Amino acid sequence: MRVMMPGILAVVFLTIPLHPAANALAQDSETVEHGAGFYYTVKKGDTLWDLSQRFADSPWLWPDLWQRNGQIANPHRIFPGERIRIYHKDWIERMRAEQEPVEPEPVEIAEAPEPEPEKIPTETITYEAIDSVGFIRKYKTGSFGKIFKVADDKWLISQGDLVYIAPEAGTLEVGSLYTLFRTLEPMKDKQTKKTIGYQHVLLGIVKITSIEKEFALGEIYRSWEAIKVGDQLMNYIPADSQISLTDNVKGLKGRIIAADEGEKLIGDHMLVFLDKGRDDGVERGQRYLIYEERTGKIYEEKTGNAEPNSKVLNLPPVDIGTLLVLRVEDETATALVTISDRNIAPGAFFRAP
Repeated sequence: MRVMMPGILAVVFLTIPLHPAANALAQDSETVEHGAGFYYTVKKGDTLWDLSQRFADSPWLWPDLWQRNGQIANPHRIFPGERIRIYHKDWIERMRAEQEPVEPEPVEIAEAPEPEPEKIPTETITYEAIDSVGFIRKYKTGSFGKIFKVADDKWLISQGDLVYIAPEAGTLEVGSLYTLFRTLEPMKDKQTKKTIGYQHVLLGIVKITSIEKEFALGEIYRSWEAIKVGDQLMNYIPADSQISLTDNVKGLKGRIIAADEGEKLIGDHMLVFLDKGRDDGVERGQRYLIYEERTGKIYEEKTGNAEPNSKVLNLPPVDIGTLLVLRVEDETATALVTISDRNIAPGAFFRAP
């Protein structure tokens, strides 16, 4: 799993009351103090989303937790036994800033200006890992180049490594950033057997450092997945991590094609692909319900030796989760499962509330 799902806190030994999360730390045998906070040992079922909620009272601060733990290659995959550093300093300073009174500065009294029309604030959500969100596209994206060698002959390439690139379509430029990607086998709809498109897995970002006669040199600027020889380059177009929530398409219904990592069971904070896209009015920031369709049978009373007849009824759908659209293509979209009340399988339905 990638989902992507996602210093936060501080315990400083002062004579002020501790935050509830800090009291929990004192009783948690899975934590070890260090100079700026403590180390937490990951347990089964933990996610960065949940740890951010536990120690920072906000699950949306998980990208900050990820950034402060550079050993975590994929924020959607943490494993039992890993040690994660939780910082407390920033939290205490933020609490002080909120609690300490600020002396008001003297102001001149002037005539009140004409009131401006009231602006309705736009609700936003921050998703720091937005550049790593892959997609499904009907055709393969054109490649600007391909990695054919790494400086230290490593099998897996990561941040800071120097790579050799064979230029393909387009022109590589010194100092420019390019997204590294890999395409998987064509994905087909399991029900209709129709080819949906190629999944593009985004691996990281490479910066071109020099151009030689027949190849280019680049340094891995960021890596989200293990990069290998043969991986390709596309234009890097930075995406805004601030996602403005917007109205969904009324009456829209569709299905979840697959999970980002090909998982058979889908849960909270996992990335999934939808079979609806820009052509259907889907936009980034829309939210939809994941649901199950249910049916029931009504049996008629048996008469004589005749077999009882039955009638199948379509029952009201049962909502089992929610999702947020992160990226949109013409015929597909990539979304984050924000809530799942139970395990969700590829092929599950989604709809507008």
